[in-house]
Amino acid sequence: MSDGQLLFITFAALYLIECLRLVPARASIAVGRGSCWRLIRPPQNLRGRGLGIILLPPLPPLPAHFHTTPWIFIPHDDHLEVRDHEQTTARIDWPQLAPSHDEAALILKGVMTLRLHSPAAARDWCARLVEWRDADAGRRRDLFLRDARQSLDTTAAEKTARTLQRRVSTLNNIAAAILLACFGGITIVYRWLGEGTQLWIALLVLLAMQITQSIVFLRASKASDLGPAVPWRRCKALVIALLPHMSARAADHLCRVITNTPHPLSLRAIMDDAAWKKLATTFWRDARFRPGWQTRDELPPDAIALQRFFREQDIDTAALESPPEKTGSSLAWCPRCHTQFERADITCADCGGVALQEW
Repeated sequence: MSDGQLLFITFAALYLIECLRLVPARASIAVGRGSCWRLIRPPQNLRGRGLGIILLPPLPPLPAHFHTTPWIFIPHDDHLEVRDHEQTTARIDWPQLAPSHDEAALILKGVMTLRLHSPAAARDWCARLVEWRDADAGRRRDLFLRDARQSLDTTAAEKTARTLQRRVSTLNNIAAAILLACFGGITIVYRWLGEGTQLWIALLVLLAMQITQSIVFLRASKASDLGPAVPWRRCKALVIALLPHMSARAADHLCRVITNTPHPLSLRAIMDDAAWKKLATTFWRDARFRPGWQTRDELPPDAIALQRFFREQDIDTAALESPPEKTGSSLAWCPRCHTQFERADITCADCGGVALQEW
C-alpha cells in the first residue's frame, strides 16, 4: 500500500467517524431536504445504557438534520415516570427527585443519570423538573400538557426544518464539492498522473474550497432564531480550513445547536404520510396500553396529550388500535406490541405486564 492510498483510507475513516452521532436511546434525528424528511433511529444492536449510535448520511447531497425526542419524563400524582428506553421505565417519587446537570448529562437521583443531546437540553429539563416537583399534582399535569402541545406543533417543526435547510444549504453544497474533490478528483489525478504538478494544483484547489467553507461557516455560525452561536466557532473554522473531513461536515456544527427539539410526530407536514401514520400508531399504543390499562379510570398524561393532538389532526385513535391479523390458534394478542398468544389469562412480559385482549 502506497502512502497516498494509506492517506486516502485514513481520511475516509475519519470522515465516517465525523458522521456518527451519540444520542439518547429513544431519540431520533430528522434528516432531509425540501419536503422529503425522514427519521433515523439508533439500531437496536447499537443501543446501551440509555444511549445509541446513529450514522448520518455520508454521501452528497448532504441533508440538514436536527434532533427529535419523544417524551422521556411523564409526571404522575405521586411520582415521575422516566422512559429512557422503549420497554423499561424508572419511577422516582417526587420527594426524592433532586435534578442537576453536568454538560449534557441530567442527574436525577443518586447515580441515575440520563444523557441528553445537548447541554442546553439538560439545563432546560433540570429547571423544568424542579418546577414540576414543587407544583401540586394538577399543576404538574397542566405544565406537562402545555409543554407536550408545544413539542407537537407541526408549524414550528416545519419552520425549523426549512429555516435550518436554508442556513446550511451553502455549507452542504461546498461540502459536496470537497468530498468529490478529495475522494474523486485528487484520487484520479494521483492514480494516473502521480505526484506531479497536476496533483499539487488539485491539492491547492481543495485547500481553496476548504478556506471558502471556513469563511461561510464563520458567517453562518452566529446566533440566530434557531439557537445560540456555535461554541468555539473561530477554532472550529480554523480546523475546517485545514482538514477535509471536518470541512465536509461543517454544517453539522450548526445543526447541533438547534434549541427546538420537537416530538417526532410534529414532522407530519414534511414526512411521508404512510411513515408518519405508522409512527403515530406506535406512539399511541405505547401511551395508551400500559400495565393496568383495562382498570384505569383515565388515560395517562402522555396519552391525553396525544389524543388531543390526533383530534386536531383529524386522526381517529380507534383506527390506531386495530388488532393484528389473527394467525394460527392464538386466543389473545397484546394491544401494545401485537404479539399473539395461545393463552388469554396471562400478560405480555415484553411490555411490562400489559393485559391481553381476546379475539
